Amino acid sequence: MNPIGIMQGRLSLPVEGQIQTFPIDTWRDEFFLARDLGLDGVEWVYDVATYTDNPLLTEAGLTEIRRLRKRSGVEIWSVCADYFRDCPLIRVDSATLAMRLQILRNLISQCRAAGIRRVMIPFVDSASIVTDDDFNQAINALRTILPFARANDLVITLEASLEPGRYRSFLECINNPALRVTFDIGDCASLGHDPTHEIKLLGPWLGVVHVKDRLTGGFTVPLGTGNADFKTVFTTLALMAYSGPFVLQAAREQTGKEIATVRKNILFVKQHLTRLTGLECHSGGLQT
Repeated sequence: MNPIGIMQGRLSLPVEGQIQTFPIDTWRDEFFLARDLGLDGVEWVYDVATYTDNPLLTEAGLTEIRRLRKRSGVEIWSVCADYFRDCPLIRVDSATLAMRLQILRNLISQCRAAGIRRVMIPFVDSASIVTDDDFNQAINALRTILPFARANDLVITLEASLEPGRYRSFLECINNPALRVTFDIGDCASLGHDPTHEIKLLGPWLGVVHVKDRLTGGFTVPLGTGNADFKTVFTTLALMAYSGPFVLQAAREQTGKEIATVRKNILFVKQHLTRLTGLECHSGGLQT
């Protein structure tokens, strides 16, 4: 019984042409748009461009978020902390790292107050782990923050563009029950990874699945038009009894037609869940 949700902002017009950013003007509306589409939850966006305006960081904002969650019945499963993609926890001096870790601690504290149990840190794009030094710096940064996350009953999930075997070694080195993985279907395709191999290697840490399609070595494209092998992904997840959420992070298509695009993408996921794996998808809470 896998719940389906969506990345915040996908139900709104793009802001200044960006694919993904916190929707300052429409975040309240998105709770009810998601409800009307039959979605179970959203993944909140915390990014550099808008973090000073993010209601998650204020007491008044937290109060309003709780009210909207209750009225709509739509949960916030996790926070996508894109802030740390542009301000990474690697390749920085000790003073900068300390400042960024404090920002992350503050975010974790606010998530606990909001009842959000996951924060996703992306080690992709400008935050990609490339060298051995990057690898070790990322391990040290996560070892520093994970005890605080665990003390706040919160899980850190990761997206990383590491080769699957190296990714598993990275997770094993840290060895903390508060660390999980967000598996991105499109990124797996873009990197040219074998999805069955990657899912099986990362399976013990799997917490969330992002639904996206990409061309190999290329950009995000509408679901079903890229190189993502959705049949294999959904079948592999079914065989390992994955019961967590699927979060739509699909390509934006025609501006002004966001709701129609999301409705099409929901159907795409449901068809794969039912036709290809025999799983049924319907509304329900996040299973942990």
